[in-house]
Amino acid sequence: MWFRLVGKDIYYYKTKEDERHKGIHSLTGIYVQEDQETRIENKDYYSFSLIYPKKIRKYYCDNEFEYMEWIRCIKIATGNCNVNDIYDIKVS
Repeated sequence: MWFRLVGKDIYYYKTKEDERHKGIHSLTGIYVQEDQETRIENKDYYSFSLIYPKKIRKYYCDNEFEYMEWIRCIKIATGNCNVNDIYDIKVS
């Protein structure tokens, strides 16, 4: 599968070369969760989840740069961010 972020939607394709998408995952009302690395069939993947009100969709990247780019772009597209990314919170 090949994924492309377009505005607030993730379009998915069978291959990178396909011009016609197979479907769309909307990012409206979601929260992105950074997951831990996952090992599948002796290969390590970076993963993140899109948390919808009634379901969770998990995505996998095979390198850290791609993973970080997806997280960054999804946060921008949805307007969501972690409060710790903006503020330095200290307990007194």
